[in-house]
Amino acid sequence: IRQRTRLHRLAEYLRTQHSLEAAITKVPGVVRADHGFAIGFGSQLNILGATLANCLSRSARLFPDDGRRRFLLGYLCVILLLFLPVHMLISLRILPQYAKIYADFGTELPAITTLGISAMTSLSQAFLWAAAPVLAVVLLWTSSLRVRRRLQSVFAGRDSRAFALDLLSTALAAGVSFRTAATTLSSVHWNPSLRRRLAAACDRSPGEQLVAARLIPTDAVGFIDEAIASNRGSQALQQLAEQLRARHRLARNCRTELLAPALAAAMGLIVGIELLAVFTPLVKLIEGLS
Repeated sequence: IRQRTRLHRLAEYLRTQHSLEAAITKVPGVVRADHGFAIGFGSQLNILGATLANCLSRSARLFPDDGRRRFLLGYLCVILLLFLPVHMLISLRILPQYAKIYADFGTELPAITTLGISAMTSLSQAFLWAAAPVLAVVLLWTSSLRVRRRLQSVFAGRDSRAFALDLLSTALAAGVSFRTAATTLSSVHWNPSLRRRLAAACDRSPGEQLVAARLIPTDAVGFIDEAIASNRGSQALQQLAEQLRARHRLARNCRTELLAPALAAAMGLIVGIELLAVFTPLVKLIEGLS
């Protein structure tokens, strides 16, 4: 409902002859922060159409494996839903009963059961401490579009260098000079440190200016300067952006692929300790009665 209201307000501003950049400024939260600055960049250089096309294609380039990520997220949720009830039953009902039974018999619990009780108590306390902030983040994510947009921009921040190079490439392809494009980027980018670094290096060569802004590695200075001098700057910037994006995508995929088995192994270890903690005293009791 809130997003629908924002879209209606945005449409009203556009119908009253406001520019898209001005309308988005008046309706905060209607687009992500990084897309908002891209629209400002395109509007100031009169290349808004090309910039919007860049924003639309960026999600596909940044998250081409969303199906796999959604599957892994669902897999982890199922494991947690199966694990938590078992853990709560064992730690809150079964193990305390064992402690009471052994106390009535005047004997000591097996070491593995004592370890299990201590571990489950610590794990339950950690879970309770973690539940509140996790729940707060979930509530903010679902109830506040502005917070969700900000978090999306933060998570997409790893791609911010590639996105900045994309925008510069789009500007050069449209016939805008590098100096003009870099000056505009330094005035509208959402990252203040990048704005300062770009502005401070405005009198240097294009490659040196991009290095000063930490958008490209030092060894790419000559490549960029030569490409811009020979009117191939757009292709060169796009190539560097794709290289950055590929590295970020590889790192993200590695983390995703490692997370699921690591979490499953950790929960398997916990369940194994719980099973030993449950059955060891039971076996000991049976042996004592026989």
